[in-house]
Amino acid sequence: MSYPNFRRFLEESAEATLGLSEEELAGLRRALEAKGFLRNRGDLKSWAKESPRLKEVLERLRG
Repeated sequence: MSYPNFRRFLEESAEATLGLSEEELAGLRRALEAKGFLRNRGDLKSWAKESPRLKEVLERLRG
């Protein structure tokens, strides 16, 4: 997955992401951090404002 597809990934996998155990979520978080996807705070903030569902997913990913 590339960064331009990251938002779509979050939207399409929102239900699954929200259902992950803490251990699974930590693994996903590590993978996303390793690719640098959680570094662009501007995009993440904007997406969270535009979509309550994405806000919920991003809050869960931030821990």
